[in-house]
Amino acid sequence: VAAWISLSVLTMLVITIRTGISRRLYRSLWAPGLVIAFGLFYYLTYTPYDISDKYFLQQMYEFSDLMGLFWILFWESLVVTRLIPSSGGYAEAFAASSLHAGLADEHFIPRQVSAQGLRPTVEELRAATESETPLGNGNMLLKAKPVRGGWFYWAEDISALRELSEALEDTADYLTEERALLQQTTEIEEEHRRTVHRTELYDSITQRILPRLKKLDEMLSYVPEEETAFREFIKRAAVLYAFLKRYPTLLLLADAEQSANSSDLKFCLEESANALSQINVHCDVRLEEGITLPGETAADVYELFETAIEETTDLSNIVFSLRLEEDILTLELRMETRDGCPPPPPCHILPYSWQELIRRLGQAEQSFRDGAMCLRVALRREVTLL
Repeated sequence: VAAWISLSVLTMLVITIRTGISRRLYRSLWAPGLVIAFGLFYYLTYTPYDISDKYFLQQMYEFSDLMGLFWILFWESLVVTRLIPSSGGYAEAFAASSLHAGLADEHFIPRQVSAQGLRPTVEELRAATESETPLGNGNMLLKAKPVRGGWFYWAEDISALRELSEALEDTADYLTEERALLQQTTEIEEEHRRTVHRTELYDSITQRILPRLKKLDEMLSYVPEEETAFREFIKRAAVLYAFLKRYPTLLLLADAEQSANSSDLKFCLEESANALSQINVHCDVRLEEGITLPGETAADVYELFETAIEETTDLSNIVFSLRLEEDILTLELRMETRDGCPPPPPCHILPYSWQELIRRLGQAEQSFRDGAMCLRVALRREVTLL
């Protein structure tokens, strides 16, 4: 064994010296030489000789263990000092590789190429050192990293990613089209809903004013021919016409904004009051400013005013007021008839429409003073917005 190890060491020593001389690595010979010196020292001291009947250093370690350790150290020193080629055969390695890779020199000229034959141009390789560069039809992505003496470059197949990206783009386009169709469908449905709502609203308004439309139609069916009577007829028709013009406006406002200001209601009442003045009926409208009512409540108040006019004959004076009293919105209606005419009838004998309006608005109190009927209605809190 010792002879075999010695022969191997001498052989490797000769090869190392020749390699170092050919590569001019004289300064690197000290590392393997130092390992050989220690190994030779141990080998010589292991040779037995008698000192007081004991072998010197012989029993420190097993001979095979130490020589194996020195053998490994010797090979490692050769690899570290590059006295033996430990990473050669690049051409064979790249030829056997299935990677799209290669080695280029400092001038970006490929020197070793894999079996896939990837040879980028100088411009492509130079661009790959700064950022990822697509090759050909874009299915390959060229990358490069610096190594000693040049550049290592490789390409990644991104065709699957491109197919996925294209599929995602197609999906995005499809979803965009679907969204546009859904939005268009929603708009159509919303327009249809608004149309249906408007139709129902107009039908509701028509039903609420239909009795007075019929009444106006009946009045127009018997138009007097005498001029004085005709003028009186037109004045009375104007009172009904004023209501038919303003009442739907309040209903539309109630539907659009769900509320009406007292100034809107006052404007409607004053127009009817102006029409009443043409038939010598004095009407005094008193409404506090800044009161906000639900739209339906405002419409009911105006309808109550019109019903009181229609159901009372020979009116001479009307006082209508709407004001706050201790946080309660109170409606008061005072009606007087002409001298010699019967006073307005009590509420309980008036038509059902009159009683229904009062019931919707709130709690009513009726009294008679000096031939005048006074109606006082405390509006419901749940239908009053202040």
